[in-house]
Amino acid sequence: MDGTTETRPQRKNLTALRPGEDFEGVFLLRRVELKKTGGGKDYLDLEVGDRTGALAGKLWEGNPDLYRALNGVDFLEAAGRGGLYNDWTLQ
Repeated sequence: MDGTTETRPQRKNLTALRPGEDFEGVFLLRRVELKKTGGGKDYLDLEVGDRTGALAGKLWEGNPDLYRALNGVDFLEAAGRGGLYNDWTLQ
């Protein structure tokens, strides 16, 4: 043990998440789609949920292998930071 303390984000309901706040937890994977950016790079467009609601998200490092691995998955562990997309929707 090196004496450092790791700070983990506090478990919050998705509806309580605000822009700039970190989150982590186990979520229902409601939807996942493989898409391409305007520049032709793959990304995953997904939606996760908990008992309070749903949150749309983008995984910019997504690829076809990860997409195939997530098909059929009901729950996943996720961590990230809430942010605004196009200045109006929390993702």
